[in-house]
Amino acid sequence: ALVGRLLEEGACAALDQNQLLRETMVRGSGGTLTLLLKHGFLKSTTVWNDLYRLADEQQNTEHKAVLLEYRNNEMAVQDPLKPLSL
Repeated sequence: ALVGRLLEEGACAALDQNQLLRETMVRGSGGTLTLLLKHGFLKSTTVWNDLYRLADEQQNTEHKAVLLEYRNNEMAVQDPLKPLSL
């Protein structure tokens, strides 16, 4: 509910989007992570790499799947014929 409200009210300058993504990786669901990604919270490949590493450390396959799907659909992949997978 909180994420939905944040997204509805728009960007808040004081909101650290990267920190919110990291906290979602630790405490949030795959659905929450998907909402944040769809609303443009992820701004760099470096942050994506950090989030993926965190999901891997936590052995959270749901978050890894969300991140891989986002990368395959939204980010430039070096070889478009070879998308990333689990």
